[in-house]
Amino acid sequence: MRSLQKALLFLLLIPSPVFGQLQRLALSTANVEIGPGGTGVVRTYCLDYGRPGPRAGVSYEHVLSGNNSARVLIGGQQYSLQEAIRAKLIRLDSKPPTVNEFASSARAMAGLGVVSSAQVEDQLRRLGQMSPDRQRKVLADEQNPSSLRIVNLSGKSLRFISDNAVLGAAEEEAPSWANKVAGQPIGVQTGYWITEVQQRLVSEGYDLTPNGKLGPETTKALTGFQEAHKLPVTGRADDTTIKLLRKRADSRIIKEYNARLGVVVFRVEQNRDAEARLRVSDGSRLIYTGNAEHTLIDKILDASVPEGTVRFLDLDGFTDQEAKDLARSFATYRDNDATLVPRDQGSTFERDILFSRGIRLAEDPEITRVSSGPREGWFKTILKFFVRRDNRERATQIEIWSRTKAYLTAFLAAIKLRPNAAGWDEDASVAELVSAGRRRLRSTYPDVKGADLIITKRARFMTVEVLLKRRTVPV
Repeated sequence: MRSLQKALLFLLLIPSPVFGQLQRLALSTANVEIGPGGTGVVRTYCLDYGRPGPRAGVSYEHVLSGNNSARVLIGGQQYSLQEAIRAKLIRLDSKPPTVNEFASSARAMAGLGVVSSAQVEDQLRRLGQMSPDRQRKVLADEQNPSSLRIVNLSGKSLRFISDNAVLGAAEEEAPSWANKVAGQPIGVQTGYWITEVQQRLVSEGYDLTPNGKLGPETTKALTGFQEAHKLPVTGRADDTTIKLLRKRADSRIIKEYNARLGVVVFRVEQNRDAEARLRVSDGSRLIYTGNAEHTLIDKILDASVPEGTVRFLDLDGFTDQEAKDLARSFATYRDNDATLVPRDQGSTFERDILFSRGIRLAEDPEITRVSSGPREGWFKTILKFFVRRDNRERATQIEIWSRTKAYLTAFLAAIKLRPNAAGWDEDASVAELVSAGRRRLRSTYPDVKGADLIITKRARFMTVEVLLKRRTVPV
């Protein structure tokens, strides 16, 4: 019995150094009310069938998607799911899987080549021959990859709301396709994961057709990529291979962004385990590598860029607090035009919305005077756009604020779109529009300090807040 249990557990708990992290889970859309001390259930979808599953007692305590992707309402106060977990207002538990759930997960892993189909079917056949009581004992140490139990620890009634949230047992990046899998069967989920890997291999020059299936062509391409970059040759899409594929794709994307006039993007990486912790590149060349933050700032601000251009810093590997500290250093160390684009739990959503080509203006902007609030007396306008990203339309808006109406008017005058018959300007991006507005301000009003950009992401759209300032007027 003990040896059989170990053999069955192997199917989901492969202790291989190739897969150093556990499976990540996507939460389905949910709106659950839970009384004091009560529990609720939310359906989950495994995002990493090529990784080992968690053992009983392992908690999913890290929210890898945005703060608004899952939240908890208690009384009149709202908490992000991450805040609620840390404050011990809720706990996420999991019950052991049923035999059918266990079988679905094991077969998905076999479909990825992690274990053999023959081995899986043999073990499942033996599991099916056991009594229900023995089956429960064998699966007792497993976590169910298809649901989580929400335990209310707050002492009050609460409401749990989720919308395309991704959870992990450790902090890392959420898959770019994670918001597409909720409600999809296992085969479709793994198909998305394989397709992402295949698309990145095609961009590396390998000859294969992305079809969501792990076949000989994909294995050959993975092996070739691993050999070319001196990685352990496994023929599988392991973590090390995927991270390098994504990093190289990021460099190509930034290089493409920088090929356009008036937009400069620097990729700023932090790796705490490396001897040189900080690394800066523009997609084509290395700007800086080392550990001195003030030297990093100097190198970025001394880089030659077109007059009036915003320097966008794509931060990777920084916590929210570290990103805020770096922004403060830029603001205080030198009078600069750098705008930090922190990654939301590793996601490049904000960066790609800023730089993706293809914009459609939703409505004509109007300048209004603010009549109340901390900016009473200021002038404001809102540009509402749809931006294409991943073949989908994303709602985005630019809020522009100024104490001087003339500044705002000049900024808007520089934003010229050339829409096609469908209303889309296929060559424009949000970042280019902001840079064009800043250049117009600099040429028209020499006393303008610049345009501070504040980037925020909500559940369904992103806002770029632009504050237009004079050098002599603090904001």
